[in-house]
Amino acid sequence: MYAWSCRPSGGGINDTTQFGLVLLTMCLLVAVFIPTIHFSAQAFRRRLGSDGEYVYLEMQGGRHLRVKPEQLAYNIRIILFGRHTFPLMTNRHNSLYAKDEVTTWLAPLLRDAEKLSEWQLIKRQWKNRDPLLLATTGAIAFMLLTLLIIELLLNR
Repeated sequence: MYAWSCRPSGGGINDTTQFGLVLLTMCLLVAVFIPTIHFSAQAFRRRLGSDGEYVYLEMQGGRHLRVKPEQLAYNIRIILFGRHTFPLMTNRHNSLYAKDEVTTWLAPLLRDAEKLSEWQLIKRQWKNRDPLLLATTGAIAFMLLTLLIIELLLNR
């Protein structure tokens, strides 16, 4: 954005129009990421629990499920049940649960669950149409398309 504002205007676009395009782009980028923030907040409202035999899932809205560990898929930061994601960590690898809760209560049960790599996790989320993944992918695609259109307008 800063590079656009410092570039001499050319091709018939004046400084006011150029500033307007930069401002419009910034507003669109903020607006596009609102669904991503919403779906991320929903995922963080979900909770996990265990009794040593089953895993208990609390969905947003208060619905509770009791599932066998074989029905779950996981990696180090997320547990998946169908199209629902249950984060275990933030993107900075800070645990969302108290120290050693996951290793004490969930890890022994997850031996029976399917362990996924990051790429397998993304593919599974895409297959199940995970709202957070779709919103993030859509926001990035929209952002790139918007930047391409702005760049084309500035260079004509």
